[in-house]
Amino acid sequence: MTPNIARNTKRTPNAIDFWRGFALVNIFLSHIPMNAFERLTHRHYSLSDAELFVFLAGWSLRLSVKGGTTPARVVVTQMSQRALRLYKTQIGVTLAALGILALAGRLLGDPRLLQWGNAGVLIDEPAEGIFGLLTLTQQMRYFDIMPLYIVLSLAAPLLILTNRRSPWLLLGFSATIWVIAGLFRLNFPTWPTEGHWFFNPLAWQFCFVLGFVLAGAEAPTRFAQDVAARCFWPAVAIAVAGGVAVALHWAPDANLVDFSPTSLLFSKSYVGPARAAHFLAMLVACRGIYPLIESRARIVARVGSIMGRNALPVFAAATLLSLLGRIEKYVFGKAPSLDLCVVLIGILILVLTAWVTEWRRLNQKRIAQRDCSAPSPLASPA
Repeated sequence: MTPNIARNTKRTPNAIDFWRGFALVNIFLSHIPMNAFERLTHRHYSLSDAELFVFLAGWSLRLSVKGGTTPARVVVTQMSQRALRLYKTQIGVTLAALGILALAGRLLGDPRLLQWGNAGVLIDEPAEGIFGLLTLTQQMRYFDIMPLYIVLSLAAPLLILTNRRSPWLLLGFSATIWVIAGLFRLNFPTWPTEGHWFFNPLAWQFCFVLGFVLAGAEAPTRFAQDVAARCFWPAVAIAVAGGVAVALHWAPDANLVDFSPTSLLFSKSYVGPARAAHFLAMLVACRGIYPLIESRARIVARVGSIMGRNALPVFAAATLLSLLGRIEKYVFGKAPSLDLCVVLIGILILVLTAWVTEWRRLNQKRIAQRDCSAPSPLASPA
């Protein structure tokens, strides 16, 4: 059987889809600072946040690749198509965000909105800004994780083929790049805005590769399962300690990027060792939660799973909805009742986006199956 990138066909609720949906809701809420409900996101009680989404992306990629004998040419073609799909989404969402900011600035009579999140260079220096947008070197704040996925998709053929030779080799290669990138502060530059990618692909690929390898059934997965079984309570202690440190503001700012030991340990751009260790501890400590959710809150499991199955359109919608939420906070300030409306309407739109996407896919599949099963008129007797 040749591997194929699975489409979002209908399947029963499962842990991977559910946690991807959970991560999408967290992204939507955490991208609206000062919203009353943003404090409920797990980034306020954990040293890690986006690591879960990237890890599950790697896991999902492994599950969608069936078999291990597909020619390298086919793998490269499939991953290139995936990267192109992500690229078009990134460009479309960024342009839509610029349109929203321009419209809001015009209606509110406040040109400062056009300077939000590195958007100013696209307005003030359109030639350089558009070139940077097209080459992914100019990234708006809160719109900067999709370029990471594009790079990971382009690198996916190398990951898949290396994993076929040896999962341990892939893990060792990935870990080495992660360590070197952190020690020597290696990152992709941004232009025309001076700086570096916030989600450094050289570091974040480690989370992606971890998910990809552990989704298999080879020796690394069996080893990880044995370690997880033996280290459950230490993992719980690490998860709780990290959560308390973040909740009480004892942990340093993860957005700082300098050459201090603190930055090396906690940096978000470079997935510092403290963040990586806490994320792994959270995985071990929380791996048994989903069966409880599925048995006691089936509707939550179903809704989360349908969002996770249709992650790309839901992510695009969440990104734009969070921008509207930030504009609402900018205009109205502290207003808990409006915060509640923004959250409820936003989550409803995300669920509808996932449902409509899945309905369209299933409908297209039924039409294709009907067309394939219909007898050809040329085969009928005269």
